[in-house]
Amino acid sequence: MGNGLKYPIRRTILLLCLCILGFLANAQKAVQLVKFVENNRWSGNPAMAVDNGLVYVLYTDPDSFKARICKYDLHANTAEWSDHLFETVASDDASHNDGAIAIDGEGYLHIWVGMHNHSMKYYRSEKPGDISSFTNRSVEMPNADYGRTYPYATTASNGDVFMIARRTSSIHDERQDLYHWNLKNKNWEMHTIAAKPTDCAYMASLTPDQLGNIHIAMVWSDFHIGGNLFQKGMYMRFDIAENKFYKSDGSVIDRLPVSYDSEDADLFYDNKKGWGTSAEIQTPRLIVDEANNPVISFSQSEDNGRTWSNFIGVRHEADWMTTKLVDGVHMYGRPPVSCTAGRINTYVTNSDKSVLSLVSLRDTGHVEEMVIDRGDSISIKFLIPYDSVTDLVISTNKLFKIDYSGSVIKQ
Repeated sequence: MGNGLKYPIRRTILLLCLCILGFLANAQKAVQLVKFVENNRWSGNPAMAVDNGLVYVLYTDPDSFKARICKYDLHANTAEWSDHLFETVASDDASHNDGAIAIDGEGYLHIWVGMHNHSMKYYRSEKPGDISSFTNRSVEMPNADYGRTYPYATTASNGDVFMIARRTSSIHDERQDLYHWNLKNKNWEMHTIAAKPTDCAYMASLTPDQLGNIHIAMVWSDFHIGGNLFQKGMYMRFDIAENKFYKSDGSVIDRLPVSYDSEDADLFYDNKKGWGTSAEIQTPRLIVDEANNPVISFSQSEDNGRTWSNFIGVRHEADWMTTKLVDGVHMYGRPPVSCTAGRINTYVTNSDKSVLSLVSLRDTGHVEEMVIDRGDSISIKFLIPYDSVTDLVISTNKLFKIDYSGSVIKQ
């Protein structure tokens, strides 16, 4: 009789433990904080920055076609909006109307918006944290007269601001310029980091770490051929104190600018296809893990552009390791990534842009998926890891908080 009870009890305890672990593993939740514009009519890509519990969302109003700022207080759960402040190109060129925003160590807001091969459009707030008054300071930036597109900005651990954007001389000569706002000296510096005659250094993104570095992931586009499906990816790291650039293996990049086929090119995925012969990857986004190693999220096609999957590239020991997370994603999705709660998390839209999902890769190799948002023309726009258990995410016209605090991080 005793033996008859022992195994059922053990099995029951085991099943109960598995159920609890399964519940906790999916205990992350998505909370909509604010709808910063009432409709989701396409007016350009918004951007976001966070400072002392205040979230600043830079977006373009679909009626005025001017850029505004929604300021959301995470502690008070309140929102306020600026006036219609900045001219954009949204009325006739919404798909290129990207914005960028960063906050320096003294609390001043830095804004870029309204550029598709236009000269620099840069604004800085008159007061720290203020969203009501800005001054156009474009002339302060080196080479401000060149055409710019796709700005992306972030704040370094020392309070300096970095912005990267494409510089266009012609459709066959596009470069990537990295700008650095030196907070101490109150001036802008510029590095041309990627260029090759007849090829296009197309689009890039940035992320800081806590060691005084800025990590950069970018793609090259082959002459804008085939809907920009022919792209190759490249990584580098900038050490602020040393004023030097590095590859992920720690070797110094001796010569700038770098091209995708040079010895200094750090290609973060299996890159063996002929240039322009087969659809390859789409615009990457990146983050660093707890050890300050780069983690890159990107869409890649394995069938010459018919379907697309989300991949993760992680720098591991002597080389990059790539993992496919999910199939059937939208090819132009620019899927952002976080390492919140001890896992790798990407946010992807499906191929018809009707569902936004969180896809998490646990350290055990298990992949979990959770729906965040549904609708017509859903699109993931921006992600900022807020703290060790929280991501802030923009889905189309809404700001979400993704809370991992109830999740099991490791088993």
